[in-house]
Formats: sequence, structure tokens, C-alpha cells
Amino acid sequence: MFHASILDNEIWKEKAYLPGFSAIAAGVLAALAAHRFSTPPKWLQALLHLCGLAGVFVVICFNKWTWQLIHDATLLFLTMATASLLYCLSLPLSLPPRPLRATGWLRSMGRLSYEIYLVHMFVVWPVVDYCKIANIDPIYNLLWYSLAILGSWGLGWLIARFFSIPTEKALRNGLPGRNIAESRISHPWRPEKGHPDRLK
Repeated sequence: MFHASILDNEIWKEKAYLPGFSAIAAGVLAALAAHRFSTPPKWLQALLHLCGLAGVFVVICFNKWTWQLIHDATLLFLTMATASLLYCLSLPLSLPPRPLRATGWLRSMGRLSYEIYLVHMFVVWPVVDYCKIANIDPIYNLLWYSLAILGSWGLGWLIARFFSIPTEKALRNGLPGRNIAESRISHPWRPEKGHPDRLK
């Protein structure tokens, strides 16, 4: 019954609680591994980076064929590839304590992650429906995924700017740290001084 319900349904193929739990668990395990074990040699780090990037790229750009080839294991494959990247990115680096260049958009998504999580399907559904109606070639999945991500961020920003942040400010009124809510959204790419995401 489950397989019949997700047949030719791009959204529900990847929308399930168990894969979600496994993805969270994989991220936690990757972070624990980076903290627990000694730093691997450079060649192994490069290999994990390459495998992770290749795995994510294959699933995003060739999703139709990966489902035909490995079926339900596609989500496990994507989860392990992402965990590999997370592990490498969690390794300590000999860099100054400052944000990496050109990552403001990514940190912004982190600050707005809850709002994006709540509303992203309102963007994903129309994008997927349009791609199915227009019979878009799967080779262009990366482009449409990027547009869906951008749209999800924009909708999340609007929700945060006009609903969740004002509500949070009202609830925090009179409590220590109430300025955190305000600075989280005042600039979409660059948090203000004093925000926890702003490294000193």
C-alpha cells in the first residue's frame, strides 16, 4: 500500500518520519564522530568530501534513475552522503574565528530554519506540480531545487519578519535577552552586533 501511494509522487517519496529521524540521527552521529575521534588524514578527508558531494549531486540531478536503481535505499544513500559532508565540515580547522566568505546566505537559513521548516512545502508543492505538468526534464532538477530553496527562504523570512519575530519580541518583553529576537531578522544576511551568530 505504501509503495502504491508514493508511485509517481515526487513529494511523498521523500516525505516520511522514519527517513527524517534517520537524517537527524546521521547528522548527530557525524558531529559526535568528528568530536570523538582523531582528525583523519588529508586524503581520507578529501575522499569523504568527494563521496559526499557526488552522492548529493547524483540524487538531486538524477533522482529518477537513482530511485529506479536502488529504490527505497535512495534516501539512505542521500543521508549517508550528507552525513559524510557534515562530518568533514565538523572537523576542526586552523582558521581564524570568523565566518567563511560568501556563507551569509547559509547562516541566514540557519537563523530562519524553523520558519523555513514550517512553510517550505507551500513552495515545494507548486514547484513540483509545475514540473510535472510542464514535463520538465529531470536534468534540470538542480535549477528547480534551487528556486524552491530560494522561495522557501523568502517565505520563511516573511513569516519571521512579520509574525514570529514580533510575537517572540512581545513574549520576551521585559525579560533579559529580548534583543536577540530583534537582531535575528533585522538584516537577512548579516546579524547585528550582539547576536549569537555574530562571531566576535
